[in-house]
Amino acid sequence: MRGILNCCGGIVFPKEYDDTILGMHEEYEFFESDEDLDNAPMIAFQGRSDGVVPYLGGTSQDFYFSTATEFKKENFCLVNTGDFKIKNNNNPVVKQGSAYNLYNILQSLNRFTELYEDPDANHGLGNDANYGFNTYNENNIVKYIVERAAIFFQTIMSYQINVDPDSFPPFGYRADSYFIDCKNYRICSETGSNHC
Repeated sequence: MRGILNCCGGIVFPKEYDDTILGMHEEYEFFESDEDLDNAPMIAFQGRSDGVVPYLGGTSQDFYFSTATEFKKENFCLVNTGDFKIKNNNNPVVKQGSAYNLYNILQSLNRFTELYEDPDANHGLGNDANYGFNTYNENNIVKYIVERAAIFFQTIMSYQINVDPDSFPPFGYRADSYFIDCKNYRICSETGSNHC
């Protein structure tokens, strides 16, 4: 895997790696690897008010039990046993990390990453999302996400062709990487200002 486009998605990892617990591991330690091509770069879009995948760290990300929704159960890895669901009403065993958690994890691992946050948006591209546009227009937002993702992946490919085929661009390779309600107009060859 050479890159990830994350639209309001999250990831679960063991609660013992929750860096909000004093004396325990940092989140990034669960993902550490000696392999240069592990932990692929990520470009992500998520609303701060996401109620499905809580954006900011804290107890709202603690995962006590699965719901019936498809993305909170697993049946692909089990043979003839039905769905696997986490059921623990007392102590959370895993944390559901957001795009923001993943951004910070990849930053700690020095991985190329970009995060686009909309302070007003909920989960998905509802009419509360604008990602730097003055008004909501789903077609404009989808086009913007596709354009940013294409440039992001082109940057990875260009780096691997021209610099090092066995590694990813480092974190901050193209300067600014965290955009809050702010459009990014950089093209592939630019590594400085985002013209915001």
